[in-house]
Amino acid sequence: MPDKTKATKSRQKRMKDAKILGEKLLAARLEKGLTLEQLVGLSGVGIGTISELERGLRMPNTSTLVSLAEVLEVSLKVLTGA
Repeated sequence: MPDKTKATKSRQKRMKDAKILGEKLLAARLEKGLTLEQLVGLSGVGIGTISELERGLRMPNTSTLVSLAEVLEVSLKVLTGA
């Protein structure tokens, strides 16, 4: 049972991290005055991916995160809180 508890806590932390990252991505996009479609065009990241990221449903891979950070002109540190 302890392994399930660790796995559950780890999953909960990832979900919380995804939610926080999503909120930061959305705020950065809106601050830049970009629509979702414009961000797709500038970043090359798919609309479904960005939508899921902004809603905190998933975590991005490194290349996606870097692409979005560059277009939004924010540091990875700001987006990830690291």
